[in-house]
Amino acid sequence: MVGRVGSGAAEPPGARDALLTLTVGARPTAAGVAVMVDATLPEEANAVRRAFAGLRQEPPARDFVELEACVQGFVERAREQLHQRPGHGASVTAVAWCGAEGVVWHVGEVRAYSLSRGHVRRLTTDDTFQTTRGAWILTRSLGLGRDEPTVTRVSLDGVSDLLLCSSGAHRHADDASFDVLSQDWSRPAQAIDVLRRARAGDPGSGLVALVRRS
Repeated sequence: MVGRVGSGAAEPPGARDALLTLTVGARPTAAGVAVMVDATLPEEANAVRRAFAGLRQEPPARDFVELEACVQGFVERAREQLHQRPGHGASVTAVAWCGAEGVVWHVGEVRAYSLSRGHVRRLTTDDTFQTTRGAWILTRSLGLGRDEPTVTRVSLDGVSDLLLCSSGAHRHADDASFDVLSQDWSRPAQAIDVLRRARAGDPGSGLVALVRRS
């Protein structure tokens, strides 16, 4: 299954933020991939989207190692797409899982969180720093300079959902704001709306996506 998760509306081709999800196997928890891109220009988001489009045609992975190798290949393909456009880069975070095993590819400022009852854990660290005037500077992005993604293996044992947030969504909300998802677990859609309102300082962009594993 490939589609837009979080808002229900299809992502326009010209959007700066995009989400691609792929779930394979008999149950959603069997194996899956979720990719989010946060770009300054629509062309950058489209380049990454094209690179990962081939995930739709990939046969189901037989195990976690095969899945990890497969997604790594598509991450490299996304880098190549952006390298063909000098001066263009994008924040990209991809999460792949097979059962309780997970791996995260991250470069830029798209955040990934794992969610379980009573617990919210951030899986990524932003490649940014804040100036004395309060402005945020992006230090790394896919396609520019030192763009090798940070790859981290994580345990997703007991994790039922993953939360992906573009910079426009999380910039105006600290990590504590995401606790609402564990406090009001029966109403995740309403919880996401709370996070959307938290980014009111940047209403023109931002994407929050809840990817359900079970």
